[in-house]
Amino acid sequence: MLGKLQKKIWVLAYFLATDAVLVPAPLIGFRYYTIPFDFLVLHCHVEDNGTWLLMGIQYVALNSLR
Repeated sequence: MLGKLQKKIWVLAYFLATDAVLVPAPLIGFRYYTIPFDFLVLHCHVEDNGTWLLMGIQYVALNSLR
């Protein structure tokens, strides 16, 4: 979905920046994925209510695992 809405260079920069933050992280935890996921959601321009509901359920599920 992100590739259809954003320019290819933006998508490449997003994944490179995400990799630059996550690869050298000594620990793997949900908190390291929160900011990149938030940017992904903000730049996808979702307008469907079902998709928002699904993302909300995913947020609740991930936060309950912490």
